[in-house]
Amino acid sequence: STLPTGEEFFSKLLEFRRSSEPSSQQKEVAGADWERQIGFIDGSLKYVSVTFRSTMPSIEPLSSGRDVRDLIEGFAKDRRDVAPSSAFGPYAMSTAFIGYDLSEELITGLFQGSGVVISVLGFCKSAMGWSLGIGESIAGVIVIGLAVDYVVHLAHMYTEASKYNLSTRVERATFAIKNMGTTVFAGAITTAGAGLIMFACFSTFFHKMAVLMSMTIFFSLLFSLGLFMSLLFTVGPQGSAGDLKVLAQQLYRSVRK
Repeated sequence: STLPTGEEFFSKLLEFRRSSEPSSQQKEVAGADWERQIGFIDGSLKYVSVTFRSTMPSIEPLSSGRDVRDLIEGFAKDRRDVAPSSAFGPYAMSTAFIGYDLSEELITGLFQGSGVVISVLGFCKSAMGWSLGIGESIAGVIVIGLAVDYVVHLAHMYTEASKYNLSTRVERATFAIKNMGTTVFAGAITTAGAGLIMFACFSTFFHKMAVLMSMTIFFSLLFSLGLFMSLLFTVGPQGSAGDLKVLAQQLYRSVRK
């Protein structure tokens, strides 16, 4: 028999959707569900989905899985470019592809964080052999706050030193170390201790979180007490340099003139 076309095709397709039993057409490799795969809304055909089964495992990591995603999405785009104007597809969809998209967005957002987090993730990649995925990205975003915490406290104390008539960079940096160095170090010990407990967890995510927290504390101390304080002793602002209040007063006086 000849395949119907035009309005007759739509009526036959609707009849097939209503009368045919999916189980009679279902295969082991791909299920059949006419109600979802053939989308008639108010009597009009709005979409048709075609399912297929690939050899890619459902737990394929992002590093290799996105190549498969790009290949399939590229195939769909090529068909879409030559489709008639009345067609709105095809588009490739998969729960695995959604996971890859989410991973890429998380990783992009993660690398907009601090150098400490990048150092930690570099350690995880080089020493632990972990690829960046959803778990690593989520944990990395969580520890960004820990990465900047110590520098913020030391910088605040450096600024407060001016209220005690300390103006040179050496005096202010020494004041910051004496009044905040012990607090920063004690905070690092307690936070790292909380992370060490998670090494006993069976869940892979919590184990990775423990590694990330512990290494974040290590690099935070290294960057804050080492690099940051060295910079303050060497080129830290002196007197009223960098004081926003003083700059605002100078700007106000300039405007008044």
